[in-house]
Amino acid sequence: MLKKNMVIGMVISLIVMYFIPTDFAGGKNFKNTIYVDDDGGADYTKINDAINNASDGDTIYVYSGIYYENIKVYKSVKLIGENRNTTIIDSQGSGDVINITANQVTLSSFTIQNTDTNHHIGQQGIYVKSHYNIITNNKIIDNWSHGIFLYRASNNIISNNIITHNKHYGIYLQQQSNKNQLLENEVSYNIGHGIHISDYSKDNTISGNIITENTGSGIRLHYAITSTSIHGNSIKNNHKQGIYMDAGSDNNNISNNIIEDNKGMGILLDLWCNNNVISGNIIANNNREYYNDIGGIGIGSSSNNIISGNDIRDNKRESIYIYKATNNVVMKNNIMGDQNDASFEFIAEGTLKNLSSKIRDSFTNKFIRNYWGRIRLMPKPITGKILWDWHPSYAPLEISPWIVFDWHPAFKPY
Repeated sequence: MLKKNMVIGMVISLIVMYFIPTDFAGGKNFKNTIYVDDDGGADYTKINDAINNASDGDTIYVYSGIYYENIKVYKSVKLIGENRNTTIIDSQGSGDVINITANQVTLSSFTIQNTDTNHHIGQQGIYVKSHYNIITNNKIIDNWSHGIFLYRASNNIISNNIITHNKHYGIYLQQQSNKNQLLENEVSYNIGHGIHISDYSKDNTISGNIITENTGSGIRLHYAITSTSIHGNSIKNNHKQGIYMDAGSDNNNISNNIIEDNKGMGILLDLWCNNNVISGNIIANNNREYYNDIGGIGIGSSSNNIISGNDIRDNKRESIYIYKATNNVVMKNNIMGDQNDASFEFIAEGTLKNLSSKIRDSFTNKFIRNYWGRIRLMPKPITGKILWDWHPSYAPLEISPWIVFDWHPAFKPY
């Protein structure tokens, strides 16, 4: 009988242990909220001390104050500030302000700055080397390198941050940083590109951002960047191009952006950028300072791109300039008010056979049913030139004007 009662007791104990949550049972899955206040009266006065004593899944709530620390986030915690204007983390020039190496971290509602009086380059506001993190509602200012730097970091969300006055790029994604979302950030007054993605990164989304007054391009895609979606952004008053893609950046989609008043051209695709789609954008009043630059869209040594449904107007020099590029389609755009609406250039070297090849190439780019600023009853001629570098000791021969046609231009704007 005693043995039977012992068995029944063990069964009941196992059932109770199964149904009681681990937080009541003292397990590690209990999700605490840990409080930090630099004035005292909370669990900790230092953020790093709170992280060191936290468990994965904990929330660390930081009261307003100035925290002079280099934060190392190596646990999957939520790090939440009381107010992004008054909860300040300042590394004082001793390195990255925040370094995130754990996955599934949330960082929200801080000012993140580096008031380095020695001007040390290479210190990020936020350095991320992990995945599935959320960085939202922060001010990232006055850091002596990039505002936010993602290195081999994927599936992160960066949203609703103010990223300004950093001494290099505002946001930088490098080395196969894939499937990140950059959403509704204000990226301005950085010394360099506003947003820069490089080195085999793919499937990233840049949407709803305000990108303005950066000393480089608004957005730069460099070196084999693929399947990036750039849509719904306001890209204005940057000191170089609005959007600059180069070095094998393929299969990207640039749509429904406002690209205005940049000092360089609106959009540039250069060097083997193929199979991209540029559609539904407003591209206006670009090339405000660089007279030798193109105003609207430039395509250089790139193929099979589609430029469709854009409003391209009031840019200095050409709306569309094609340089040594083939098999591109320019279709159903409004092209109005520019000094030159469209042009192209090809260069042939050496033999007549090469010249014949470049002549054929000039006809592979198609202009289809664009509106050219007024009613046209006849085909619209597009003039360009072919340079034949026929002998190394003599100047190239210029064959111009060389003409292709938009055979059926639209009667009215789209």
